[in-house]
Amino acid sequence: MQSEYDAFAPDYHWLFSDYAATSEAFYQRYREVFESLPPDASILDCACGTGLQALALARQGYRVRGTDASGGMIEQAREGLAVRFDRASWEDLPRTLSERFDLAICCGNSIGHCRDEGEMTRSLRGIRDVLKEGSAAIVDSRNWEKVLAERPRFQALTARKRGGVRCLPLYVWSLPDKWGEPVVIEIVLIFEEGDRTSCRSHRFTYYPFRVGELIARLKAAGFIEVETDYSETKDLYSVTACREP
Repeated sequence: MQSEYDAFAPDYHWLFSDYAATSEAFYQRYREVFESLPPDASILDCACGTGLQALALARQGYRVRGTDASGGMIEQAREGLAVRFDRASWEDLPRTLSERFDLAICCGNSIGHCRDEGEMTRSLRGIRDVLKEGSAAIVDSRNWEKVLAERPRFQALTARKRGGVRCLPLYVWSLPDKWGEPVVIEIVLIFEEGDRTSCRSHRFTYYPFRVGELIARLKAAGFIEVETDYSETKDLYSVTACREP
């Protein structure tokens, strides 16, 4: 999966509107959590991608560190000089980082790339192990129950225009017939520049899980006080959990 994201890194920004790229909506969504932190709080974005959210938090005055398993994503992220970015998988976090954090965020539906219960539990344990005692982690996910019930085939995002290039991002879903089998999402980017049209595509594999399974894996990884805003109607939900004090 790392190589797929390495190739996707230069195109990643096309998934976001100009407003979303500021990460203001992300900050507002978790504002109460961020503002509950001490003034000198340190935050780890351990699925940082190209660094949008990490840089947004740095602009708010937090001490932020970013990690991602994709070297290509980290290369893009390092263009933002306000944050240190390092390549590391979740399982490798305790071996890569000596610092311990007041909050970890693992957002962007990233945890869905874990291939099974064991890999996800080990990954969540890696996140837990770089938190200070009593500190929290935020993990978000697609609502896979909703996806597999509604069975979308195509999903077009709003077209964006930057630098004289117009791009229409399109999701193409390949869904299994039952739980326990992977989901493939092909992201097709259709470009229009002057009178020329072209396209690029990137394929990613996810391994669906139910919200109860995510909560159970967080607890197996050593988290407590697990809370979620999940509902059957939401496309995306988050779970907040604390490392034991």
